[in-house]
Amino acid sequence: MVDKNKIIFVSYGGGHIKSLLPVIKRFIADSNYSVTVLGLTTAVIDLKDEGIDYIGFADFSEFDTEYYAKKILFDISTTSDVVPIRETIAYHGLSFKELIEEKGETEALRLYSEIGRQAFLPIKTLKKIFEAVLPDLVVSTISPRAERAALLAAKELNITSLCLIDLFNTVSIKRAAERGYGTKVAVISQSVKSQLMELGRDDSEVVVTGNPAFDYLVKIRRHKNSGRTKTILWASQVEPALNPFTYEVGDSSLPSKVEDALLRFVEMNNEWRLVIRPHPNEPNQKKFTHPRVIYRPYPEPLAEILQSMDVVVTLTSTVGLEARLLGIPVVTVDMSVFSEYTPFERNNLSVGVRSLNELGNAIVSSQYLLNGKPDGYPELGCFTDNVVSLIEQLVLNRNGNGS
Repeated sequence: MVDKNKIIFVSYGGGHIKSLLPVIKRFIADSNYSVTVLGLTTAVIDLKDEGIDYIGFADFSEFDTEYYAKKILFDISTTSDVVPIRETIAYHGLSFKELIEEKGETEALRLYSEIGRQAFLPIKTLKKIFEAVLPDLVVSTISPRAERAALLAAKELNITSLCLIDLFNTVSIKRAAERGYGTKVAVISQSVKSQLMELGRDDSEVVVTGNPAFDYLVKIRRHKNSGRTKTILWASQVEPALNPFTYEVGDSSLPSKVEDALLRFVEMNNEWRLVIRPHPNEPNQKKFTHPRVIYRPYPEPLAEILQSMDVVVTLTSTVGLEARLLGIPVVTVDMSVFSEYTPFERNNLSVGVRSLNELGNAIVSSQYLLNGKPDGYPELGCFTDNVVSLIEQLVLNRNGNGS
């Protein structure tokens, strides 16, 4: 009997697990592979929804993690209504124990009080997990903490690894520029590859694959609006009063200000109408009575909304990238605390504005400045295939059968 090739996927929730899910499903369906998924924090939501088995930190806890978790989580029972309490305790307990071992308890407590979970880098825990699973390949995305620890642990154990950079965040790109941060790095575009090469990664280590989470876009058929009326989509999001990573002061009222500016633009320009899509985490329950303003909140499918848009306005939402992959012009309001780290305009994906007074002109000019799909991206609908092929080649090379 031939041994199966073992792959372990390590992922947090949100966009990270969504980028890997199409790939995970493909390898689960392939009898040549044995798949293990280490689901971190809210990744369990999507994994449960998809019926995919997963493991967690709690499966590798050999001591009283609650002792360490309680040093930083004062009321464990209220930490999450999504992640099992057992996993919350293990994740925080194991991670904080490692931080204490590295920094000492006083410094560890200080770091956690200042930057929270960003202080975690549980390499020892990930090494223990890999030594139990014995994977041939480690696959993760570009998130810090446990995902970063997974790639560093793989490097220390001489396990082949793949890092998937799902977007074009500048902090993520700098992290992945470290040699050995993934045997290979899969990126969404030629622009991201060029940035990594400028920072020191070798051409052969970086492969342009696209983001598998966006393959669904190939099914969308745009319906351009007939007549004179054009439609703006305002893809809103929560803007924090303080950047949780850099502590830069933000303006939590910025989304409302953008919305007001767009309403004024529509009121003054009869040829435009506005669709407002608040982020699921926004408490936006406003009533709009203007005949050319439409409110379309979550969970209405984004695909149904995007197919009839003429321009998308956003701060830093991934909806902007999805729109551009469909050839829809995008305007970004580059006034968010995250704008510097998600540079749409610098990646030739948007017309950026730094004052709301510029918003109307940017909407109009985007119609001829951003025609068609952006350059440097793989063919839409092939992103999952590209990542799967890269993983298969890495396994072949690891087994000595590659070119």
